[in-house]
Amino acid sequence: MGVLYTETRKGKKGITLVFVHGNSQNHRFWENQFDDSLFGDYNRVLLDLPGHGYSPKLLNYDVSTITEIVSEALNQFGP
Repeated sequence: MGVLYTETRKGKKGITLVFVHGNSQNHRFWENQFDDSLFGDYNRVLLDLPGHGYSPKLLNYDVSTITEIVSEALNQFGP
């Protein structure tokens, strides 16, 4: 359905933390929390929601479409 810009880091544990920014922001909002010194034990995913940062724009911005796109992006990182 869509492609989101993501950045990832692997940690020692199997737990994945997903950092999602708010409206009119992008993945850079979370850069300080993405640092290995804070959450180095965890897998980390930063993403840009559709139409923000490096992610492409959509024709329709409704909650169900954005939910599907984010879900697709996160599925590539496992359950």
